Amino acid sequence: MPEEIELKGIHDLNGLSYGHGNGSMSSSHHEKTIVVSRGYIMTKIILLVVQIALVVGCFITYEKLFRASSYGAAALAAGSMSGLAQGLLQAATSRQIKISTILKFYVWGVLNGLWTVCTHIFC
Repeated sequence: MPEEIELKGIHDLNGLSYGHGNGSMSSSHHEKTIVVSRGYIMTKIILLVVQIALVVGCFITYEKLFRASSYGAAALAAGSMSGLAQGLLQAATSRQIKISTILKFYVWGVLNGLWTVCTHIFC
């Protein structure tokens, strides 16, 4: 199997082509060729599988987690879904995996889950 995968005929979503040497943009539809390594694709797939497993694990054990701690269950469920959403977005739209951004979404998801439980309990 080849170590690199070549994608041909990729167009920018806005129909713009970048990088003509002088920094200008052209509105014509130029085909691009993107070379992606197999290791990069495998990294994306492994990352998504781990994130999906975390979400599924949270939902399978949610009742048990909720009985142990309603705050913890909400934090884990919201954090795992938020991190998965960012991971899917990065996998679909970018050529670069930014772990720091994914971790930020996990943290914001945990805070959102805690805030939701707190406002539900006190209101």
